[in-house]
Amino acid sequence: MSHASVIPLDEAIETPVLLELIAMQPTSIAPGVAVVTPGSVPVVASIVVAVVCLVALVPIERRQRRPIIALTLFRIRQFTAINAATLLFYGALAAASYLVVLQCELQLGYSATAAGAALIPESVVFLLVSPLVGGLVARVGIRWPMAAGILLTAAAFAWLSAARVGESYAQAILPGAILWGLGIGVAVAPLTAGVLAAVEDTDLGAASAINDAASRVGGVVVVALVPTLLGAGDAHSLAAPLAAHYRTAMLVMAGLSVAAAVITAVYVTRSLPPTAGRVTVPSRAMRVFAECMSAWTGKGSSWFFSDSTAPALPPPPTGAPLYSPRSFHATP
Repeated sequence: MSHASVIPLDEAIETPVLLELIAMQPTSIAPGVAVVTPGSVPVVASIVVAVVCLVALVPIERRQRRPIIALTLFRIRQFTAINAATLLFYGALAAASYLVVLQCELQLGYSATAAGAALIPESVVFLLVSPLVGGLVARVGIRWPMAAGILLTAAAFAWLSAARVGESYAQAILPGAILWGLGIGVAVAPLTAGVLAAVEDTDLGAASAINDAASRVGGVVVVALVPTLLGAGDAHSLAAPLAAHYRTAMLVMAGLSVAAAVITAVYVTRSLPPTAGRVTVPSRAMRVFAECMSAWTGKGSSWFFSDSTAPALPPPPTGAPLYSPRSFHATP
């Protein structure tokens, strides 16, 4: 029987931490693009440093006995595909949110508070829809709900791209916000379930962290490109570039979402065949999702499934803490 072993953190982490931080945190590029003229020395230097460190990170991680980033995970097609879709989709989400708020305030005449509140219906719809999607994914699988949700979000971006002066909130923003919330409500559950189900149980933490990093990197990079998409150049205000190129920029976000949906439809499988000690993707992955959602709804995890025979998650090893400030656990 396998047992949990404790590995000291100082022994486990061997990759140069500074290199990890620089390569995995390209956020220094975003302020440069927004504040400094594109092509200036600070912007170019930050991009060069980030790219060099990222390229150097791969061979260095391969030589580590216990790397921080398990590069072998990227050999799993579904894991890589979902992370690629996450990069594009979450990048589009972040940039579209930024663009819509700018459009509301600078073009449609909203106050700062009203512009910030314009997308609240999207969050409300997401919170209402997402708990209901667990049962759907358990029945039909991961691929099509995820792809359909991303396409619904792309349609929302296309609707919002047409928002212009003179239209009421109910006409220009509200339908797109509701469609947006519906799209991410349908897409997020299968995305999360799929990326976790693609890896072994011992890699769940790393898989979740990589997927979260993909969403953050996508958001940072695409938001940083918004001034370029608007043709801001040396402009001291985004009002004029926004008036000229808002629609084009929003349609680019819709295009990124469509690309994410295509990756999902082509490379993400409906489920994985059972193997020893493993169940099908919907049951196994959605049990993880359901346990999280049950804490929010106050209902048992079985509420998310029509199949009452779906296996429960295995309990953690007895007598072993899950986390420790100076160590982490691995199962040999």
